[in-house]
Order: sequence, then C-alpha cells, then structure tokens
Amino acid sequence: MKLPAGSTDAKHIMEHVFAQVSEFKKLNQATGVRLYTGNVGADDVDVVDMAYRVVADHIRTLTIALLDGSWPDNVGRG
Repeated sequence: MKLPAGSTDAKHIMEHVFAQVSEFKKLNQATGVRLYTGNVGADDVDVVDMAYRVVADHIRTLTIALLDGSWPDNVGRG
C-alpha cells in the first residue's frame, strides 16, 4: 500500500523528531528530570521510563497519521 505522502516527507519529519534528542539533554539540565534509561517493569521504580515510552508512542502515532493524510482541525472528524 502506498501512502499519499512520499518518503521524502517521512524522512523530513523524522529528521525533525530526531533533532529534538539534544533538547532532552537541555531539558534535563534545566529541570533535573532524569534521562531515559530503558528500565521496564519492576526496574522502572518511578515509572519515568514508561512515561517516556508513552510520549514516544503518541509521537509515532501522530507522525503516521500525518503521513497518511490526516490533519488535525476542529471541523468534522479532523
């Protein structure tokens, strides 16, 4: 199945997403929020890693929806 948007658009969006990785380090320095460590289950005692994964999943879902031609608006189903 071919998406309406070409792969160049996907590459462009993903480059912007990955460029934000350096912003996480700045956020950590400014707020003291700990960085992602990859802990799961009982090892993720403060559930911060789970929260990071939830945010990442939402970003992935939104990226795919946008690439598939959806666009958020306040008319109809948007």
